[in-house]
Amino acid sequence: MRTTLHALIAVVLAAPLFPAAAATQDAPLLTVDVVHGAHGDAMVWRAGCGEQALIDAGNGMAEEILDVLDRHGDRHLDIVSPSHADADHLGDVLDVTGAPGVTVGTYVDGFLSADDHDTQTFADYYATTRGAGNVTVVDIGDAFTLCDGPDAVVFDVLAVGYDGTTVGGLPVDGANDRGIVYRVTVTAATSPDGNDVTLLSAGDVNGTDGGGRADVEGALVATHGTRLAVDWVKVTHHGSFFSNTPPWIEAVTDGTLPHVVAPVGSNGFGHPAQIVVDDWTAAVGPDNYFQTGHGDGHPNEGEPADGTVTTIVTTDAITTTGTASGRTATTPLTGNTPDPDLDGGTAPAEVTVTAVVDGHTHALDVSRARFPDGTRPAHAVIASGEVFADALAGTPLTGDGPLLLASDDPDVIQQVQDELDRLMPGGGTVYLLGGQAAIEWEPVGHDVVRLAGPTRIQTALVIAGTVQDLYGTDGAEAFIVRSDGPGSAAFADSVAIGGWAAQARAAVLLTPTDTLHPDVAAFLRDNDPDTRIVGGSSAVSDVVLARAQDIVGSTVARIAGASRDATAAEIDRVLWGSQAHGGHTVIEGYADDAWTWGLVAAGRAADLGAPVLITTGDSLPAATTDRIRTDPDNGDVEVVGAFTEAQQSLIGRDVREAVASRDLPTEDPTEDPTEDPTEDPTEDPTEDPVGDVVLTITGIVHNPDGDDLAPDGGEHITIELSAAADGPVDLTGHYVLDAADNRLDLCPITLTPAARLRMHTGPGTQTTHSDNIDCFAGRGQAMWNNSGGDTARLHSPDGTVIDTFAYAS
Repeated sequence: MRTTLHALIAVVLAAPLFPAAAATQDAPLLTVDVVHGAHGDAMVWRAGCGEQALIDAGNGMAEEILDVLDRHGDRHLDIVSPSHADADHLGDVLDVTGAPGVTVGTYVDGFLSADDHDTQTFADYYATTRGAGNVTVVDIGDAFTLCDGPDAVVFDVLAVGYDGTTVGGLPVDGANDRGIVYRVTVTAATSPDGNDVTLLSAGDVNGTDGGGRADVEGALVATHGTRLAVDWVKVTHHGSFFSNTPPWIEAVTDGTLPHVVAPVGSNGFGHPAQIVVDDWTAAVGPDNYFQTGHGDGHPNEGEPADGTVTTIVTTDAITTTGTASGRTATTPLTGNTPDPDLDGGTAPAEVTVTAVVDGHTHALDVSRARFPDGTRPAHAVIASGEVFADALAGTPLTGDGPLLLASDDPDVIQQVQDELDRLMPGGGTVYLLGGQAAIEWEPVGHDVVRLAGPTRIQTALVIAGTVQDLYGTDGAEAFIVRSDGPGSAAFADSVAIGGWAAQARAAVLLTPTDTLHPDVAAFLRDNDPDTRIVGGSSAVSDVVLARAQDIVGSTVARIAGASRDATAAEIDRVLWGSQAHGGHTVIEGYADDAWTWGLVAAGRAADLGAPVLITTGDSLPAATTDRIRTDPDNGDVEVVGAFTEAQQSLIGRDVREAVASRDLPTEDPTEDPTEDPTEDPTEDPTEDPVGDVVLTITGIVHNPDGDDLAPDGGEHITIELSAAADGPVDLTGHYVLDAADNRLDLCPITLTPAARLRMHTGPGTQTTHSDNIDCFAGRGQAMWNNSGGDTARLHSPDGTVIDTFAYAS
């Protein structure tokens, strides 16, 4: 199973700096037609903007599928995705796509070779689609999107296994168990539980082992847990006796009453099994269970029951109707209309995702947003848009004025001049950062103060002195950051400090990685600031830390995490954690020009009291997720980066899920605020009620020499007790998830304070050497990414995240 994201398909997705108006109430955001026909599965998914996906195409059902497309008045299919290679899902793909007037944007499947199935039907499909060239092969963690912006419908791949393993590293061989499982999110609709409306289509995967089957349902439950609780679900494998197990149904209906649709045509397998029908109807009620037809042995075998089943999702409700039976079920989406007058009610946080075109333009957009017409800043700050250093050092000045980025382009120069004139009609103070080599141009009609030294290090010191003169912050705070480096590594850790520096007017001092520059040392001696090193030792070495401690004292500390996103989370925790949050500003922080939007965000972060966090372009890191999720003030989240349309959708979805999972306190209207609570005399105050708070991940060996799965020296994760532990901890039921939600169960041992667990991915025999306990998960596939980084999340048996650990490469 490949765990790196290699296919992102977007039909359209874009969002402005400020969100567009919400979809009109009652307008369909998504329509799903589960088509009744001769045999198999076929579903037409039509998003609110008119974009369509065909998921499976049955066998002998082409006419019925085309009828549905014609009912919608559109024969263009943006996506065609057979879940697996069996004919009852793939058989009519070419008949439909070859019909008059039908056009296809992209074929999406999991097939890796022409040998993935042995039928002529599959051979014809594979040859035709590969010959056309418009094919994307997806893997776990990939996604495609219908529609743009706030009305996006996102199809996430939870499972697929044509390389031999599926979700959770489970080995699979049969076509059914290798198939694609989609979790679909309607981002503009909110379910009664407060999360986005979600739907689940799991193809024909099984829920039992034996007879060539694999328990894919069980692997999905073990890996995704409560993420499987949805508002609509297609019955797995046509209601097969070997699927739709009680644990699966329990996970899918955990806290929800989804609409359930069983696609059933003529078949020789006895689908649907009566026990499956009974279990589903017991779980959701007979009104919410729909079945397109009757299976073998039924008096009306082959005839419609509910016929083609159509589900419509709006902002107000989910409505499912059987076209033949006329039966209808409706679930109001009350989560969209929270009552602000309810006692203890909390207004929902807003999430905006902005795709940056270029840093210069984005700086102008942010300036206009922060200082609309008639709102005059104290000054403006201009830095070169080509090099990060001066802009980083200048962030303490951006709390009271915009940061604009200049270049040699005459059009950019004119735009910056025009913005200065708009901000400060009649003229104002403009701080120009850097010498003539950095910015040759100077604005006209304003009082220009150039802050420059012979190098970027001295320029930062000149800026720090100006900040002291403006705000009287002598001896307050200073942050020592890396002065240069390759690509985005140069500012990887320091870009997130800008928001705090802008709010606190704290000096940002630059120094080489391996030595404390003598002029910086002199600044520390002269001002004795509260000093912190930002970033790990590869950014600012321990030699620099020790030298700063010699000058200022042992209170000099390092703020750092295992990756740049973890460092940003640590800055949030250490510096911002003690004060009320105005939400978070999340930047894509891995691109080489990420500093342009990251440092421009500093002033806005200071305005809002919103710490700067970092994300990748493809998924929200665990450290960032945890900081958003644990915001006690339920603040809004602004996300900024040079995202593709698909990335914009994925990151927006991840942030909304993090916001939706916040455990916010609510006020009990019946509680007497004057009551003096008393301690329960039966409670043992010395008891440690949860062992999960005393475990920590201390390292991951992700790219060892030789075989990743070797029992001696293979990849492994190390877990130890933290300093808070006052005794042994039972690890039974604890587990680790990587960034793609692959699961590694810890061995059921008791870990003592003196020991450490090395949990290996591959097979082996548990051994103990001195204080090291080596356990083996027995997976047949490596788990930890060798390139591009990864994040580990350590969970307690109840799913609580105990600790996170991330590495960049």
